Amino acid sequence: MKNENPLAPYLFQEEEVLRALPKTSFAYFHDMGVGKTCIMINVLRRLYQKHNNIFKTLIVCPSSVLLNWKREFYKFSKLDTDMIGVVATRSNTWQSKNKIINDEKNKILIITYDSLRSKNILPEIIKFSPQAVILDESHRIKDSRTKSYKAVIEASRSSRYRYIMSGTPVANTVCDLFSQMYFLDRGATFGKSFAAFRNRYMRNLNDGWTSEKAFPKWVTRSSLIPEIKQKLSKVSSRLTKEECIELPDFQDITIPIPLSTEQEKHYESVRKHLVTWVEAQPDNPMIVRNALVKLLRLNEISSGFLSLEDGELTKMKKNPRLDACMELVEDLTTDKKSLEGETSFEKCIIFSVFIQNYKDLKLELEKRGIEYGEIHGGVSQQERDNYVDRFQDPEDKLKVIIANPRSVIGMNLTRAKYSIFYSRNFNLIDWDQARDRNYRGGSSEMHDKITHYHLVAPETIDEQIQEALINKRKFAQSLIELKEKLCA
Repeated sequence: MKNENPLAPYLFQEEEVLRALPKTSFAYFHDMGVGKTCIMINVLRRLYQKHNNIFKTLIVCPSSVLLNWKREFYKFSKLDTDMIGVVATRSNTWQSKNKIINDEKNKILIITYDSLRSKNILPEIIKFSPQAVILDESHRIKDSRTKSYKAVIEASRSSRYRYIMSGTPVANTVCDLFSQMYFLDRGATFGKSFAAFRNRYMRNLNDGWTSEKAFPKWVTRSSLIPEIKQKLSKVSSRLTKEECIELPDFQDITIPIPLSTEQEKHYESVRKHLVTWVEAQPDNPMIVRNALVKLLRLNEISSGFLSLEDGELTKMKKNPRLDACMELVEDLTTDKKSLEGETSFEKCIIFSVFIQNYKDLKLELEKRGIEYGEIHGGVSQQERDNYVDRFQDPEDKLKVIIANPRSVIGMNLTRAKYSIFYSRNFNLIDWDQARDRNYRGGSSEMHDKITHYHLVAPETIDEQIQEALINKRKFAQSLIELKEKLCA
């Protein structure tokens, strides 16, 4: 199937296409919503025209955007989509996936990171021998110890062209860049040794410790950030939404919600003594055995539940955050009648990171007769797509989406004027993905302002997480804010 009248890229997207064409490897570190997929497809179109051949191409991406890539090829090119093979969902067997890979008519393969690293599938991808490999959301390989990183390196051995795309290539430290850039140019920018890279651009604050139990604490050498940016500017480009897309006004509102007496008791017990009990189950305590688990348990308590020693989850009798969230949802989404008698309503997204949160939110929405959809690991891709379609329909009464930030990558939820952050983790990428679902291209056509509400318990882990995410974001943006527009 061909689209004889594909959409042309915007002027700023065309400039980004031209920036990459003289090179055999390039990185697009653009904000979500700028149109990285459109840009990349147009880069491939020009390369196919240059070589007068649609050569074998591999696109590796998260499962949430797997089918979207094929739709985007139809929208932005004249390529026959019958030659695009989608190595599909988890439910497919590895045999059926390999059948797609080995189908000679498929010149372009779109596959997930999870599928690529399968020991049954990777050898077939290597035999496919792609000339071009594109990594969408390339931060998925920021750790060179992972199977995903090793798989993309093997899959791209024969490639002539390599590209990476990510709005958040740096989520923690500059070390996040190394494996992505090594995939891109095999060490031309930052060398072939991770240890050498880390030793140059970071320093270990605990290097002087003599104890055998001393652990490394790596921090970036701020004096060398200009050098990193200068090297990146030669092989990458960065665009923000504000630079190239008309966007509505935006505001973040933090709503302080104190813990209940019960929550505060458990929170302080875990914080000080690393253990707490539920009166009804004295032989089944919550026990914290290390610092990471402590942070997790404090986060759970502030959102309204306890994880006991045997794995059982127990809800707090009173959960002020849940009550406040439901009051807010009712205020934001209630039907409104105009003077002419026409009914209108707004929609919102509730982001949370715990399964128990989903259950609590669903129960309360059902009590109030508010129709909702779900986008998280317990919902199939087909169900997610259906919820998105209904949510985006202004006439459909599905007013609320309950979502895990990690599950909404690539999804368009612009119908939501409001987002509510019910619970969160320390992952900057998850946070950025969530923030950009309704604040992106097309938002200004529906709303004059986008508002994000953050439900935070004062003087708790909530404030620490929020502050950490803000600081991470500032650092990540400063590192990839490439003012110099260089083209070879």
